[in-house]
Amino acid sequence: MIVAIASNRGLCGAFNANIFKAAEKRIKEYEGKEVQVYAIGKRSADYFTGKYTVFNSNTEIFNDLNYEHVALMAEEVMAAFVDGEFDKVEIIYNEFKNAATQEVVTQQFIPVVSKKLKKLV
Repeated sequence: MIVAIASNRGLCGAFNANIFKAAEKRIKEYEGKEVQVYAIGKRSADYFTGKYTVFNSNTEIFNDLNYEHVALMAEEVMAAFVDGEFDKVEIIYNEFKNAATQEVVTQQFIPVVSKKLKKLV
């Protein structure tokens, strides 16, 4: 599963487009496997719906962003992982660097990979 976090509105520049490009790249890397998308943000839902299998979407999260809402989404994703629906969950989002720069980050959410363990392997 790929959790793609984009905005609710079309922002200038490549804010959302870079998320979509990164997600498309990851989906192509998993060619031959079923990949589903959890679309977070209206632009993400609009982009992925109809193109890929959308596990779920949340277009209202940014209207009232708080811990409880994010925890519910995380629980939903973790339950699907535990039930064997997915063998890996990756999150793709923009990391804020400064007002003019955001960097696209792809991070494995589950299973958790320890940085120390990764260095040993």
